[in-house]
Amino acid sequence: MERRVIRDLKREQMNEVPMEHLSFSACSQVVRIDRLVRYLLIRIGADDTMVNMLRMGTMGLLLVMVLSAIGCKKEAVIGDRVPVVPVKGIVTVDGEPVESVAVTCVPVGGKSESLPASSALTDKEGKFEIGTFEGGDGAPPGEYKLIFKWGQLNLMNGRFEGDKLNGRYSDPEKSEFTVTVKEGDKEGVDLGIITLTTK
Repeated sequence: MERRVIRDLKREQMNEVPMEHLSFSACSQVVRIDRLVRYLLIRIGADDTMVNMLRMGTMGLLLVMVLSAIGCKKEAVIGDRVPVVPVKGIVTVDGEPVESVAVTCVPVGGKSESLPASSALTDKEGKFEIGTFEGGDGAPPGEYKLIFKWGQLNLMNGRFEGDKLNGRYSDPEKSEFTVTVKEGDKEGVDLGIITLTTK
């Protein structure tokens, strides 16, 4: 079995396998990693049962990662790309800068169905830079209400969950925080320090 795996790996390096096996697609990469995992397990003396069990676990994890990456990529390219303007700021909660506050720009008059949401997450210093098509690239020109949720990113499902602010700042209709993004503004928009409270 070990010799067969080594032979397969050498054939890939010598371009003796069909072209579809040399594809740089996500599925091809998963297959290659599976072969490498199988080879390494055999090298350390794992029996067939252990090899199969560990391979199945590895393949499952890799497939979840690949599907998540594909889903994120599709979401990021929704709609036509339009000019954006940098928007940044700092969020404090009860007087302290906090990490993992989701900042979302909600267009006044309703969200465009053809554009992704403009949003960001604060870092450890409470700083954020709004992104629409890429992280920190900015927001399209327009009038926005800002909403905030202080939660946590679930690495298993890719969702942002919870809100330590208890929904106090999650309703755009009640939001007191607004921003105007002007087309062609080369300097961008600096919102300064945005003060939130938990009480």
